[in-house]
Amino acid sequence: GDPTLTKENFQAFAKALKRNGIKTINGNLIGDDTAFAGSTLPVGVDKTDESYYFGARTSAITMSQNADFDASTVIIQAKPGKVGTKPTYTIEPNLSGLVISNQAKTVKKGQKNTLAIKRVYNSNKVIISGSLPQGGSAKEWVTLQDPSKNTMQAIKTTLQGAGIKFAKGSKITLAPVSSEAKLLYTNKSRSLAAIFPAFMKLSNNSIADILVKAIGQQELAEGSTASGVKVLKSYSESLEVPVDKWRFADGSGLSAANRVTTNGLSELLFNVQQQPYFNTYFISLPVAGNSERMVGGTLRKRLTAGNLQNRIYAKTGYIPNVYTLSGYVKGNSGKQYIFSILLENKANGNTHIDRAMASIVKSL
Repeated sequence: GDPTLTKENFQAFAKALKRNGIKTINGNLIGDDTAFAGSTLPVGVDKTDESYYFGARTSAITMSQNADFDASTVIIQAKPGKVGTKPTYTIEPNLSGLVISNQAKTVKKGQKNTLAIKRVYNSNKVIISGSLPQGGSAKEWVTLQDPSKNTMQAIKTTLQGAGIKFAKGSKITLAPVSSEAKLLYTNKSRSLAAIFPAFMKLSNNSIADILVKAIGQQELAEGSTASGVKVLKSYSESLEVPVDKWRFADGSGLSAANRVTTNGLSELLFNVQQQPYFNTYFISLPVAGNSERMVGGTLRKRLTAGNLQNRIYAKTGYIPNVYTLSGYVKGNSGKQYIFSILLENKANGNTHIDRAMASIVKSL
């Protein structure tokens, strides 16, 4: 359930094996992903979006490529070659069991960049297509078809790169840890406090959906989305937030089946101020108009006027036809206020929200 595993962790696994005198693996490489249950595909993600990072599958064994922690993805970057030839590409952390079909071509500088990198629905095949002009480049986060098996393949490839050999016929399998297994090494994830900035500032859907499953496993001994959202609703009720008419479908909010109210969100934002974790939560919120990526986050290019910068701390939200912003705003007196705006079926919703926020700040 750790969304922050990276290639560096896999390299640490290799060092741990070597410290224990293990240079060759004669059997299979087995991963235990039984901590999570149910479908790996998040609620609300259809096959047209399944290849993109915001619709990544959630598994108890997964990986990220950098400190953004876009779990269950690889990063594929293409660069042009000579005109008429196929572009070259790199993949981080490695191929991870994917199969690349490079159908793209390099074109002259100044021509339109139409390069596309997309995984074929329900398969490990990734197609690179279109034209890439000289002097240009393309970069795409591509989701894994089976995060558990793909991550285990990434681990195996990294171990091999570090000099660990695998016997012929060695396979990657998934199964519960044997009762006879001997623990050689433990890698602890980053703390939630350390994960929260990337999660909230960058509106990371995969972390959200993984955390909900992890909550279900921790509290109800079932790592499913259904169990996790039960805990979310129960916790909201413990904070005396009126959620009887709310509907929780997932962790990320991608599903159109989710239902919340502005009054309820405002009450939640008020009540969490009394909780011991509030400061961790507050500093994880995007800060309007702050150009630093890990400060402004999804609000770094919004509300940039001088009188608005660094005064609005809020979480953005978007699915087709729905735009939201909820959080805290600092008045001219220094007093802090709570707001929540949810718009549905309104074209250019963020523009309307930002105008409303400018008016609110002016009135304070």
